[in-house]
Amino acid sequence: MTSERTIDELKGTRLTLIQPRKGFRVNVDTILLAGFTKVKHGEKVCELGCAHGAVSLILGGRTSVQVTGLDIQADLIEMATENAALNGLSQKVSFLHHDLRFVDQALPPQGFDVVVSNPPYGDPERHRQGIREGEIMARHGILCSLDDIGRSFGYLLKHGGRGYTVFTAERMVGLMESMRKNGLEPKAVLPVYPRDDKEGSVFLMKSIKGAAPGLRLLPPLFIGDCSGNSTEKLLSYYTVEGCPCP
Repeated sequence: MTSERTIDELKGTRLTLIQPRKGFRVNVDTILLAGFTKVKHGEKVCELGCAHGAVSLILGGRTSVQVTGLDIQADLIEMATENAALNGLSQKVSFLHHDLRFVDQALPPQGFDVVVSNPPYGDPERHRQGIREGEIMARHGILCSLDDIGRSFGYLLKHGGRGYTVFTAERMVGLMESMRKNGLEPKAVLPVYPRDDKEGSVFLMKSIKGAAPGLRLLPPLFIGDCSGNSTEKLLSYYTVEGCPCP
């Protein structure tokens, strides 16, 4: 129903997005992931857990790439497909209703240059009660684990392909272990802080399939200043080009 959806302009992106009124909506993590991801002309990109398609559409609108977004929630895939049409990107960005745990049944092995994901932050065993089903799947990972995420990245990426993730800081080690277990080497980490007097809350990570060990810790990103205003660095992510990881 239209009353359960909103239509919003995404600041700095030239995109208009249909979103659920309640539940999973675009947030800062969405913009950070899209901005951190580097895509090159002619590349094939896959987004795992694409929801309503915001990241896929931002990347598809940035340069001449082919993007495939995948999500387990049929209603969000329908919304994402509408969003592609709404923004004139249907020829570049497509969406697939499928469970990433069985991605090998839907997409070819080593078929992508870039894979991106904002995995569910929670530990599945700790978040099963008192939450709407859609939120459980999107935020708490009831239907997928870190091993599933790493295995999907390893399956989809070509040798030398790049993986980009945004994830909660408290589970950084688990995500790194999953990537390495599946042939990806973490190469750069960008820690994200709410303010300069707070602990880091999330991090952005670039991994490369088949790369040699060697991790760069990038200068931190602060979301807000002491007055509660958005920092200039954060605002640089709210642009068409974003702030791709070097």
